[in-house]
Amino acid sequence: GVKWESTNQTNVGLDLTMLNSKLNINFDYFLRFTNDMLAKAPVPKLTGIQVDPFVNIGQVLNKGWELNLTYRERSGDFKYEVGFNLGSVKNNIESLAKGTFISSAQFRAGDYISRTEDGKPMAYFYGLKTDGLYQNQAEIDALNEKARELSGNPKVFYDNKRAQPGDIKMKDIDGDGRITVADRTFIGSPHPDLTYAVNIKLEYKNFDLAIFGQGVYGNDIFMATLNYLQSGNGYWNLLNSSKNYWKQEGDITDVPRIGLQDYNMRFSDRYVKDGSFFRIKNIMLGYNLP
Repeated sequence: GVKWESTNQTNVGLDLTMLNSKLNINFDYFLRFTNDMLAKAPVPKLTGIQVDPFVNIGQVLNKGWELNLTYRERSGDFKYEVGFNLGSVKNNIESLAKGTFISSAQFRAGDYISRTEDGKPMAYFYGLKTDGLYQNQAEIDALNEKARELSGNPKVFYDNKRAQPGDIKMKDIDGDGRITVADRTFIGSPHPDLTYAVNIKLEYKNFDLAIFGQGVYGNDIFMATLNYLQSGNGYWNLLNSSKNYWKQEGDITDVPRIGLQDYNMRFSDRYVKDGSFFRIKNIMLGYNLP
């Protein structure tokens, strides 16, 4: 039967207070194993089961560290405090039942954009890799000819979508000379390499100022808006970058030709972008009335 998942965690920490309590340092390293992870397991529809059931399906390892630094100082009527927080977590699927995988985040009516499987971070982005744009028909014909030689089939195309000049060229990851679903691969992780925050407090007489900022580094995000709003998709072309669409051979651009087709809309690393950011989340200025 199904049971609640369990977690085993190991922590090693260090706390330091220095410079007459002006500087405080806290460091923590942890390993967290989640066993019997609960997830919906895909079930073949021929079984008659229409809703995928929850099962205990695997083990996940999260390991990382967190560092907190705080410095306080006072000089007469002026007082300030500066705090930094840094953290990093590595996520990895240690095992999944019977070596299977779990697809997630279905986009539109197309394929799922995320996959969870052994040896990879949870819900990593899974799709095709792009390799520029086709510049002319001769380039496409040469790839088709190579695909036919490798397969021994005179009717085979490098890409069964039958690309035209100005379309996105996909990478043949498995080396069979053709672009198929087998060429989908790891194209990004939603998990940041580093999270950080800064907190600043200033006080002078009855005035006080507090500033808080936070950010992440090294994570990827899926840009769904690009699929809808940039040229090459044949819909609205609302992004400014749409003006830089491919028009003729030699154009240096990553925006494909304009056309109403699904060829350039397949999920690929074109839609996976760097999600790193830093923002000032809060600024507060105050005055304490006597």
